[in-house]
Amino acid sequence: RPANYPDGVAGRGYGIYNYNENIRVQAFSNENHTFLYWMEADSIVSTESEYNFTVKNDRQLTAVFCFGVFHNTMLSEGWNWYSTFVDVEGNAGYEMLTDGLGSNAIIVKSQTHFTTYYEDYDIWDGSLDAVDNEHLYMIKMSDEQNLPMIGAVSDPSNINLTLNPGWTWISYPIKESQALNESLSGFTPR
Repeated sequence: RPANYPDGVAGRGYGIYNYNENIRVQAFSNENHTFLYWMEADSIVSTESEYNFTVKNDRQLTAVFCFGVFHNTMLSEGWNWYSTFVDVEGNAGYEMLTDGLGSNAIIVKSQTHFTTYYEDYDIWDGSLDAVDNEHLYMIKMSDEQNLPMIGAVSDPSNINLTLNPGWTWISYPIKESQALNESLSGFTPR
């Protein structure tokens, strides 16, 4: 049976099926909504947008979407450079980052601030208290882990990059991969 999907997203695979029939349901995201998972009752049954199963009884599946995009970055053990194209700001961005890292990160640094994870107390502490898509960060990981960030896609034309004397860490707030000269072509020095 069809669910009520957000505007512009769709699902395929609802209907009435026979016992032991192999079924595939599929959810389609759009630029404003990202598929997260399929649920049945209170359980997640699949995180893949395409879900296959054999009919054994009546089932009611729900495709769960979030508003915005899902940016998932694999961070390796050791030091990682990190920026995101997701439009996150301030304390909300910081909480999304530190919650996503959990206890697998040791330290997060911007060019001027840092925060350290204290495992014995299960807290992050330091001068870094805001994260956004205008800055580049270094993250030291104790183990490999995916870092999920969810939100709207940032508009690079609204991002101000400040070049300081000496070294400047420049974020990459663009969703698509591009050559460096193409990525920076829209920025005008002031």
